[in-house]
Amino acid sequence: MCAGLTLTPAQPGIRPVEPIGPGAIQQESAQVVNQLLSRYHYNDRASGDDLSRAAYEAYFDALDPQRYYFTREDIDAFADRRTRLDDEVSTGRLETAYAIFERYRERVQARSDYALQLLDQGLDFEGDATFQTDRSEADWAVSEQALDRLWKRRVTHDALKQKLSGRDMDAIKESLRGRYERVARTLDQYEAEDVFQTFMSAWAGEYDPHSSYMSPRRSENFDINMRLSLEGIGALLGSEGDFVEIVELIPGGPAARSGELSAGDRIVGVGQS
Repeated sequence: MCAGLTLTPAQPGIRPVEPIGPGAIQQESAQVVNQLLSRYHYNDRASGDDLSRAAYEAYFDALDPQRYYFTREDIDAFADRRTRLDDEVSTGRLETAYAIFERYRERVQARSDYALQLLDQGLDFEGDATFQTDRSEADWAVSEQALDRLWKRRVTHDALKQKLSGRDMDAIKESLRGRYERVARTLDQYEAEDVFQTFMSAWAGEYDPHSSYMSPRRSENFDINMRLSLEGIGALLGSEGDFVEIVELIPGGPAARSGELSAGDRIVGVGQS
């Protein structure tokens, strides 16, 4: 852990994980990327407090785009650093970016634990309630209690959606348990470069919405995915809930020529013979 990185003590029920801090590669890369953006981007935006404040907000949005994990208190907890991001990026220190990520990982684990607790207690589908599926424009929750109420509705919604498709409750609970555990487990596998990728993409996005940063690994995976989508089976795939769905068939590709697949089909298994 780098010097100056302040972490919130682990809360009860949250398993401890090794904190992530920037390595020499991320520190050097931050300075290089920042110089390239400030000198050669067509949007000649100088570093400063305005850029720092905008990137600060964008980073929270990138980590928690649907407002399920952070509270307004979390956003305000780092407020005294919001105008220091440009200095940290230009010197490669990045303490704030990694400290915010650690807070995020802590919050995700807490929400995962709470969702599993709700599943164990049993779900009530009686009564009238609404659930906002797109929360990208919603306000941050004002408290932990507000997040509890939100997550109770979310878990009920997720379960009811599967129940209406004909699944029994045992299968629903198993599916949702795996989903909520997987989110927290994925973050436990993050490395310094993964955090750097998210933060620098938010930083680059403040120059214009179409600019982003790709780590070498992400860039390689992007190229592989493009080749698989366009040159493999000839289909663009997307995620729909717990399923993989065909979004579009590429004209002339193997999938289109087979006549057996169409947009909207769900892939439930892959044959090997």
